[in-house]
Amino acid sequence: MYIIITSIEDSITQDLLDLITHPWKEKRTPIPYRFESDALMHKIGDIVVQYGLLKFFGVKPNQWEYIFSELGKPHIVYDKELFFNLSYAYPYIVCAFDKLPIGVDIEKKRVIDFDGIISNFTINEQYYIKESGSLISAFYDIWTRKESYVKLMGVGLNEVLDSFDVLTPLSHEQNICQFHKYSNKDFIINACTYKRAKPMLVKLNLLNDILKHYI
Repeated sequence: MYIIITSIEDSITQDLLDLITHPWKEKRTPIPYRFESDALMHKIGDIVVQYGLLKFFGVKPNQWEYIFSELGKPHIVYDKELFFNLSYAYPYIVCAFDKLPIGVDIEKKRVIDFDGIISNFTINEQYYIKESGSLISAFYDIWTRKESYVKLMGVGLNEVLDSFDVLTPLSHEQNICQFHKYSNKDFIINACTYKRAKPMLVKLNLLNDILKHYI
């Protein structure tokens, strides 16, 4: 299991990405975005998926394609089962990879209307947050766990938030789920997997590790 984290630097623009040659072609059908930053984030996300599959599994971009579930979740079409999951929190992009289903979520630690959201959590989760001594960190710990769990299942937050409790054992398709957290003063990441071992976190510098080699 691996998790790549990268961030958009001011020097990375849409024009710079348009100069990229083989092998980092855009594989997903471009989607119109309201803001250029969103288009840039998702284009880089596509590059990160290709880079991770090549680096960790030796799978070249021309050896696989995307398909999408009814709920819009992308999957990889390849002769072996490989799974990935993307999450965005500008300027950060994370992508998790494994040979088994995996979900990941990243959120920036910022102040929002916590009470309005927390009231939709389970009583157990609400108590954990309010008694934690660090409202922001505890809230985003719960939120990213919930996001990563439903993303592992492939359903997104179509589930009612208090219909499952991420502080108690959860399972999917008869597999016990494990949460793995990465956190600093700016963001929190949670990955949901079937494995006890913590995924390796790989920090990726877009300009030094990818773009400069192909432009």
